[in-house]
Amino acid sequence: MKRTLPALAGLTWLLLTGVAHARIEADPNKDYAVTPEAGPWMISATCYVGPEAPNLAHELVLEIRSRFDLPAWVFNKGDDERKEYIERWRKVQENLPVEARVPYRGPRIREQCAVLIGGYKDMATARRALDHVKSLSPPSSNRLMPFYSRVVPVKGSEDMGQVEGGFVNPFPNSFVMHNPTVPLERHADSKNDAFLKELNAGESLSLLKCEKPWTLVVATFQGASIYAPKEASNGFLASLFQNKALNTLGTTGDNAHNLAEFLRKSNAGGFKAYVLHLRSGSIVTVGGFDQKDDSQMQSMRRALAGIQFGPTVPILPEPFAIEVPRPK
Repeated sequence: MKRTLPALAGLTWLLLTGVAHARIEADPNKDYAVTPEAGPWMISATCYVGPEAPNLAHELVLEIRSRFDLPAWVFNKGDDERKEYIERWRKVQENLPVEARVPYRGPRIREQCAVLIGGYKDMATARRALDHVKSLSPPSSNRLMPFYSRVVPVKGSEDMGQVEGGFVNPFPNSFVMHNPTVPLERHADSKNDAFLKELNAGESLSLLKCEKPWTLVVATFQGASIYAPKEASNGFLASLFQNKALNTLGTTGDNAHNLAEFLRKSNAGGFKAYVLHLRSGSIVTVGGFDQKDDSQMQSMRRALAGIQFGPTVPILPEPFAIEVPRPK
């Protein structure tokens, strides 16, 4: 008993002085919706779509907080879109005579919830933390993991195939993104840096070729973040990567280009995607627009939101507008 007293005294001192590490809160009764206060940069762990999305995202956030001791948050994109639509409807109603006003009958907006980890003060800090997140063990329940299936050709038959599939750990497919609730700060070198011409000289899908002044960023690649989904087994993804070694590291720029090609050739309509290589990584954008947040840009946002790309395609839960660089 006497030998335990110094240890207890030491523990008490740590607790009283605040030196001991305080674990991340994981209260089942709290929502943990992401806010600007969380930090400007996050790591996107996975995204759920459908009626159960809020519950699944909340469950995974609690597990990340309690099991891995990491600050995790929910970004409910569907809820944000719903509030935005209601606000537009309310403003229209205010300008109508009372007798002409009608009850709200908005569109059915599907639930989309992203699970985010962080935040971090800058992109570099988030990128360093990404390596740890990618190494996390799978969630404790299959219901929290995406399910992938593929058709494996049967030897000797061109018309038959065997369906294979299984649950996949989402963490290795995590990627760095900007906090969707924080306005993006533009840096001078990303718009007028003359070195951008050299960085993008060999890029066939270069954003510098876009004639419009605004575009929509849909994906970011920093450091060694790679887009080479191991689930690419048939269809367009298979043809896109048929001459590339899947599950191996490539350059950030190559993978940004691959994603832009995928979006351009997508069966969902073929988005006009561009690539911009920066000093710290690469971004993928979609479309060219005359003004920030004009009607065409809003339509593009809705079109992107209506497609289930899957967790292995690193599309941002909340695309954001930027000015097209015009380096001299």
